[in-house]
Amino acid sequence: MKGPASKGFKLPSNIQGKVGFITRECPDVWKIKAGDEIILDPSEIKTMIPKKKNDINQDGYEEEVLENSFLKAIILPHLGARVSSLIYKTTGKDIFKPTLKYGKKEYVDFGGAIDLIEKDFPGNLWNAEFKEKNNRYEYEKKGLKIEKVIKFFPSLPLLQQTITITTKKKKEINYWQSIPIRVSSPEDTVFIPTMEKLEHKVYYKPILPIWTPYLEYYALKLGAFLLANKAQNFLFITNRDLLDVLNVKFTLSNIYLFPKMFLKELKKGESIKYSCLYGIGDKYYVDSDTIAILSRAKNLFSIIAVSTKEIKTANLHWDKEERKISLSPRNINLLGRIWRGETLLDVPPEADIHLKL
Repeated sequence: MKGPASKGFKLPSNIQGKVGFITRECPDVWKIKAGDEIILDPSEIKTMIPKKKNDINQDGYEEEVLENSFLKAIILPHLGARVSSLIYKTTGKDIFKPTLKYGKKEYVDFGGAIDLIEKDFPGNLWNAEFKEKNNRYEYEKKGLKIEKVIKFFPSLPLLQQTITITTKKKKEINYWQSIPIRVSSPEDTVFIPTMEKLEHKVYYKPILPIWTPYLEYYALKLGAFLLANKAQNFLFITNRDLLDVLNVKFTLSNIYLFPKMFLKELKKGESIKYSCLYGIGDKYYVDSDTIAILSRAKNLFSIIAVSTKEIKTANLHWDKEERKISLSPRNINLLGRIWRGETLLDVPPEADIHLKL
């Protein structure tokens, strides 16, 4: 093992210089000479990496696992302390799509929710090695100090990420995220309430991906958007006063979501905080003022809504049955108010439940 073929990949130091055995089936005779270099794919590399206790994906590095009743998240401290997987326990499906993207003469591992700073792409932040300290992830380089806090709420289908950026010198900060979502069906739709109307874009498979444009949406009324389909729905919420633009791009297998925050000029020693929520649910409700999802954990059903209106109740309908659920406001630090409600229901998993607000 000589080393990574691309700087964008991280190999654990304990396998460089090691000798292993790889078997490949080739359609023709493949004559290998001494000194030839062969590039291995990730599955072949894994056979040579010693298994560690918390190394979930066997890449030679330890991951962190967070979970509550509804969701399970996998955090990669060695790759930007990113949320690489967000799994809805009811279906067992991961909403995030592992993917590679080519940028600045190297391939970048773009699986999960990735933090980026403009003018430094792909830069150091996306694959920086963060150190865990008191349930926080910290990284410092190039005059920037980055601190991330990732946590679940005990009884809500929501994961909160808060990132604090501190600069040692005067600097413009344009923070944004890249979130590739696995395409589940042609009905995948991005719902975006803007100040003018409710935008919705249905997934289409581009014939020539290089011609696929970025769709840009400004003035998001809720600071939130929803990627919805019949099986699983991804809800993103942030502070609408900080969210500048949402970029959406369709590729052959992914829907890329790029929430970009307002450009901020920081003075020496000054900090800025960004926070967002990721949520997953079975069902959804959307209008020009409201986004809501319904999530379940066995017989426990939870409703999360973000809205410009007062919402006191939600209605569930299934098999000629109906249940009215009371909703109450809850203030989330840095993000403001959401509406939430929950109930216990003995409903078969196959029941087709409709959510109405």
